[in-house]
Amino acid sequence: MSSHHFVREGQEPDIIVAGCDYDSEILGTLLEWSPKVIAINDAAEKLLLDHIKIDEHWISEAMFELAFPYPVESLFLHDCNAADRIKDFLSSHGKPVYLLGWPEQNIYQLFKALGKNTAPLLTIIGNDKKWLFPGSHGYSKWLPKGWRLELTGAAESWHIIPEAEQCWPEIKVTESGLLFLQTNDFEIIGEALYL
Repeated sequence: MSSHHFVREGQEPDIIVAGCDYDSEILGTLLEWSPKVIAINDAAEKLLLDHIKIDEHWISEAMFELAFPYPVESLFLHDCNAADRIKDFLSSHGKPVYLLGWPEQNIYQLFKALGKNTAPLLTIIGNDKKWLFPGSHGYSKWLPKGWRLELTGAAESWHIIPEAEQCWPEIKVTESGLLFLQTNDFEIIGEALYL
């Protein structure tokens, strides 16, 4: 987000870092507005090495407990897993969250576990794509020619306006402009981070 955008206190999405496989440059951009940063298990160690202040540390096992150079709220997950805790957090806070370091092979399962009411609050950011659930209102965004998106599910389940070049499950924007995507099924969109 460039400096001409204004974000009110408490409106910026929180950031949850679930693992060590994240792009530090992308994380740095997300930190521009000083959001709350939550680390899960060993992600905290990498964040500390990257000199990123952590507000909360969610721990599933005692081995991940760290000594921090400043006060950090630690929460033991006990009988719930990280996906359950993310769902509880989204439900109780009701505001958007960026999730980094989540295993790509588990992205769809996490969105499915969140359900239609909570999933729209989450954006999972990988190293080359961000994943989101379009919700009942669909996905509408201005995109440049050549921009690529990956859609889950069958091609027939998606309504795409205007038509885009398809090499399923990937679509490519053929002309710069507004792209609208909608589906009645529970599917997600992977939007390229770079052209």
